[in-house]
Amino acid sequence: MNFCPGGTALLSVENEANTTYNWILPADWSGSSTSYQIALVAGDTEGTAYVSAQNICGTSTPTSIELQLGSAPGIPSSIIGSIELCGAGPYTYTTPVVVGADTYSWSLPTGWFGSSSSNEIDVTANGNGGQ
Repeated sequence: MNFCPGGTALLSVENEANTTYNWILPADWSGSSTSYQIALVAGDTEGTAYVSAQNICGTSTPTSIELQLGSAPGIPSSIIGSIELCGAGPYTYTTPVVVGADTYSWSLPTGWFGSSSSNEIDVTANGNGGQ
């Protein structure tokens, strides 16, 4: 599983009656539980989480899951669209798709209108220039 450093997640295994669970996380990850699930906070290094089940008859062999860290997406390379405006528009601006980006955040000059979380935005200008 991929995590962002400081991100939170819930790991779980099948719940068995009258059983406690022993979770072991990588050194710089945090979370504690004797339940079939554990809420954790990702650390700054990758590692392996282990869990074993325990009842009155003994303790199981641990099972494991690899905990990997993701990375931030790259920087958009450019914004493509009209730079000389005539009237309020609408105008469309795009940026090439950034590998690893789930959403995009656009900032517009004061008084401009438009909203998008994709790599394309349609805007209405108010006559003011800007970036």
